[in-house]
Amino acid sequence: TAYRRQRQMCIRDRVSISGSLAEDYFEELYTTSLKERGIIHRPTPPQNPSLGSGTCTIFITEDDSGTSERTMLTNLGVSGEVILSDADIEFIGSAKWLLVEGYLFEPESTYNSMCRAAQKMKDNKKKVAITLSADFCVRKNLKLINEFITEYADIVVGNNTEAMILTGSPTPGESAKILQKRGLTGAVTCGNMGAFVFDQESVCFIPSPKVEEVVDTTGAGDQFFAGFIFRLFQGCLLYTSDAADDMQCV
Repeated sequence: TAYRRQRQMCIRDRVSISGSLAEDYFEELYTTSLKERGIIHRPTPPQNPSLGSGTCTIFITEDDSGTSERTMLTNLGVSGEVILSDADIEFIGSAKWLLVEGYLFEPESTYNSMCRAAQKMKDNKKKVAITLSADFCVRKNLKLINEFITEYADIVVGNNTEAMILTGSPTPGESAKILQKRGLTGAVTCGNMGAFVFDQESVCFIPSPKVEEVVDTTGAGDQFFAGFIFRLFQGCLLYTSDAADDMQCV
């Protein structure tokens, strides 16, 4: 999420984030970083402060063949439970687009808050986008995520594994077609191969530009999502060279 917000600020969008932090070292780190980047942070009260602020520890190792492997340990902490007040809902409703994380479909109180925020956006005739976040999120909350998409979402972005779980399809291309037939706009990313992008009219595969040396893919999906959403926000057509340029981080 932090990578995504930073990317959006790099492309001169005005971004706000709502979520919970505990009173600890990471709260200071996160709030300072957001402030430095001009991102509006609207904190929500943590429901269980003893859990601490959310963290993600990443180890990247390289074997003798030069192949890198990434190991991630994610702890959502207090960020896993977000309770939005009426004032928070009104604030979110003033935005043009709402981006919802796939992590926020449990517990029930958090899911209900996401639905309230999304309903406010729909009432105001605004856009709702969802990122599927992680394959385990989709597996665990498959029914709720599908219901949310049907009821509220305009845009869906996920990687090939997440999309195939969501749609029950054996291939990312078929997954994109199924989502497109549901009246959605979005993308199904396929690692260094590229991405299937789709809108109400068609589905298209855009290959990734070749990169000579990949140092670290951490945050690549978040960077992609930010660039993709921003170009849609600007009214960019999905099948142009400009759109392909925004996929360089895949």
